[in-house]
Amino acid sequence: MCVIAFDTCFDACSVAIARELEGARVVTGTCEAMATGQAERLLPMLGEVLDEAGLAHRDVTGIAVTTGPGTFTGTRIGVAAARGLALALGVPIVTASTLEVMALAAAADANVRRRLDHLGEASELVVAVDARRGEIYRQRFAARSLSPISHPEVIGLADVDASPHDAIIVGSGAAALVAAMSAAMASSGAAGVHEAHLSGLLPDARFLALTAHKRQPVAHPAPLYLRAPDAKPQAGASLARAPA
Repeated sequence: MCVIAFDTCFDACSVAIARELEGARVVTGTCEAMATGQAERLLPMLGEVLDEAGLAHRDVTGIAVTTGPGTFTGTRIGVAAARGLALALGVPIVTASTLEVMALAAAADANVRRRLDHLGEASELVVAVDARRGEIYRQRFAARSLSPISHPEVIGLADVDASPHDAIIVGSGAAALVAAMSAAMASSGAAGVHEAHLSGLLPDARFLALTAHKRQPVAHPAPLYLRAPDAKPQAGASLARAPA
């Protein structure tokens, strides 16, 4: 097994390779912060990681890619690249949400894991990413198993309800979500522990590569868009369709 995994959905470009080596799963990868330029950097990074691992494209047996949520351009870049590589190499594709990959990375952080263990089995790990316009991307996971409790969603901070569960919240939207949950709890009289951690967390392809062998192939991966694009055509700028 030799799986290439990558993510371009947020402000980074991340590439990793997972392979079986002497009975163990070995992961090699890199992650570069960038607000733009993922389209130009992704394929060179793939080549660099293959070279570092001493592998060639012919050794690849699968592709793993994040499908969102994320920026519209970044998400399209990753999915399109996965489709093209899978077609060229004749290998299957597996997918994951960016928020799931971030949850895996957060759970590997010693401080986050210690706090989750302290809160107990009923607690949750919540990934919250700033989606702007007073909204966040959110997905909830069971603290111990990291099994998803909810699907990825976009929610307004003004619409957050009081949570009955203690939670460790990670990501760029964590502090805002904790504040909104605290306000909702204060108004409802609910009690609970909610902590914000890892505000700079981004999807790391190494965690996607590490779990790729557990995922089922997807025939036609598609971007996961949770809301309409911010960019819209200018009024009166479109051309009239010619008569048939």
